[in-house]
Amino acid sequence: MKGVYIHGFSAVSSLGTSSAEAAALYAAPRSLSVLRNEQAVFPLSASAETGLQAFLEEHSWLRKHSRTIQLAVFATSLLSALPGQRTLVNVGSSRGSTDLWEQFHRASLQEGRLNPAASPSTTPGNIASSVARYLASGSVPLDHSITCGSGLQSIANACAWIRAGMCTQALAGGTEAPLSDFTQAQFRSLGIVSRNTEGFTCKPLYKNKENNTLCLGEAAGMVLLSPETSAYRIAGIGFGTEQAASLSGITPAGKALQRSMREALEQAGIERPDAVIAHAPGTLKGDAAETAALKLLFGTAMPVYSTKYLTGHTLGASGMLSLQLALLLLDGQRPRMPYETEFATLPAAPLRTVLINATGFGGNAVSVLIRKEEITS
Repeated sequence: MKGVYIHGFSAVSSLGTSSAEAAALYAAPRSLSVLRNEQAVFPLSASAETGLQAFLEEHSWLRKHSRTIQLAVFATSLLSALPGQRTLVNVGSSRGSTDLWEQFHRASLQEGRLNPAASPSTTPGNIASSVARYLASGSVPLDHSITCGSGLQSIANACAWIRAGMCTQALAGGTEAPLSDFTQAQFRSLGIVSRNTEGFTCKPLYKNKENNTLCLGEAAGMVLLSPETSAYRIAGIGFGTEQAASLSGITPAGKALQRSMREALEQAGIERPDAVIAHAPGTLKGDAAETAALKLLFGTAMPVYSTKYLTGHTLGASGMLSLQLALLLLDGQRPRMPYETEFATLPAAPLRTVLINATGFGGNAVSVLIRKEEITS
């Protein structure tokens, strides 16, 4: 099977706009959430917001687009090497251009008429198309929404295109700007939003959790993939679906995650990774199900991490922030979770493989295994 390798990564989130900023926060974690509508949420860091606004001043055509699209294009601009010709641009998002959709719908109810820009500007395809427009390189844009698995699913799809010879390289990503009034209200109505307003408001994998602690966050992440050899390889991809009790539910044993993790490991030809980055949204049932699946496959000695105590749940972009942490781990960073979990958080030896999980509403799961390669000159 044709190998697929990582040749560039960028992200914008509460962790800032660089891997160095993210590494510093993982090394010395502190609360990054703020209150909006009396809910703890994770917006872009102050420096990232300043950078975004400067970017929008330079590229004024983006002003008419949603924040979801703006984040995706801004993250693309942060790549050290931009894609060339015949590139697939595949960007996933759970909610899409929700902020603009809400604005247009509110205005239509108040004014009795609908702005003609409502349809084109809120169409999901505008996300990848806007990234392709920014690149101006004859790219092939493709969007999808597979709930919170969207970011990792874009990597899976990009690998399929590369292996099929349909593109020479691919830019895969996830983007989400869910800190709008209606989206916050949707998650409140589910009863899974954190009531914490101080300290680490989102506590994924917290051992003694008694209440749901999900907090929404905004972010975008992009990864440049190619069949050309590099230091980091997409070594395995697995999928799983399950018949949960509800559209937002997950089986207690995390059956879909069990299946997706096993499939990724089998494809990579290994029995267990050196570490796992869990989806772990901070909810009671979601965390418990993933914990059960991880214990069944690996036991509690496995180093297991999450990003969400520093980023919140960025929905379709969450898998990309997990990829950022995976690359930091493979580069030698050793973050500690800032509270007790049921798993180890420090590996005993240098890491060579990291498994990333994502799950989404509807009972879908995806796992991606990243391997650090030995490059010989």
